[in-house]
Amino acid sequence: MKERRLPLNIELEKAALRAIMLGKLSIEQLHVEELSKYGQLVHKAITGLEGDTCSPKAVLIAGSELHGADPTELRAYLKAVVACDMPEIGALLDSLSRKRTINNLVNEASDQIANGQYSLLGLKTIVDEHASPKNTLVPLLKSMKDAAPPKGIHIPSLPSVNEWLNGLYGVWILQGEPAAGKSTLALQVALSVTQSRPVLYYDYEQGNEVIKWHVHQAFEGDRKKIEKYTSQLYVRPSLSSLERVASARRRSVFTVLRGRSTISAISGIVRSA
Repeated sequence: MKERRLPLNIELEKAALRAIMLGKLSIEQLHVEELSKYGQLVHKAITGLEGDTCSPKAVLIAGSELHGADPTELRAYLKAVVACDMPEIGALLDSLSRKRTINNLVNEASDQIANGQYSLLGLKTIVDEHASPKNTLVPLLKSMKDAAPPKGIHIPSLPSVNEWLNGLYGVWILQGEPAAGKSTLALQVALSVTQSRPVLYYDYEQGNEVIKWHVHQAFEGDRKKIEKYTSQLYVRPSLSSLERVASARRRSVFTVLRGRSTISAISGIVRSA
């Protein structure tokens, strides 16, 4: 039976193509058959270009002039590729690897159904082949050549913080005396980050009305700014919904937790499942 290529999730497709355009992923990591219509056109365009990296403009020209793509639609697709939330290259490769495994399982199961010879061992072998590298102990020395400073989320409103810490990553704990400005800083970070990704803002004490008033004051009632900075801000009073809300989002979600007492804000990244 002919091997089938299951389509990639569209967000994974865009992230992989962006990584290829940036020279962080090899074009051989993707099969053209598993891409969408315009994903295939971008794949073919990149294949015909020289160099380790390629600009969206070069891909647009190659895709429209050499492969007959509609320039307007291809431009819109490339814009979405450039704007997509690309995970770390290791996570991206792992997602592609897991997709390959699922694809192999589907093909193996289809073959077994077609010939009537059912074997769970055949399916288990495919799963084990994917899982075995994860169980292999590898010394840190093997990956030291790729060592680089951690790069976190850029906070547009805090350029000095970006320069000192290379963006926000991991978990931050803000501690200080009452009225020191912890909550104000946490809200400022949340509003700033909404320009690049969704933000979940959990507050144990202040109600929704209080937070709305703080935002109104911060932007001096400017309706356009308020709309711009709150369209991806989601306020929640309890942590009980954190996992459910985060897993429902396809993109990475930035989370701010505002607590009580001297430790009033915890910030971190939550990856959707």
